[in-house]
Amino acid sequence: MKSCVKRCVFLVLCALCAAGAAFAKDKMAILPFTGGQNEEGETIAEIFSFEPELTAVFNPVPRTTINRAIRSEQHFQVGTSLTDPDTVVALGERLGTQYVVSGSIAALGTSRR
Repeated sequence: MKSCVKRCVFLVLCALCAAGAAFAKDKMAILPFTGGQNEEGETIAEIFSFEPELTAVFNPVPRTTINRAIRSEQHFQVGTSLTDPDTVVALGERLGTQYVVSGSIAALGTSRR
């Protein structure tokens, strides 16, 4: 009788884990944008991280976790490599994310895009 109860508990736990996995959101890292002045790139990434439309679909990685991963990359060079595809892939793998957003800010006349 005890083994039957254990088996039932085990099957229920497996079913709950499978159901939870079906509704789990993919992880997304939003890297600081390059090319801006002062903290613009970090601010843009922070704003995206709390955008309701994004958080409804994805589970953004906390900024502190991303910053820690960036600092620990041996080949990381400030500013330029956050848009380098190989660096972006390496950071995404290090963070265990399915998606990584990176970008740069460009000056167009007197405005920045």
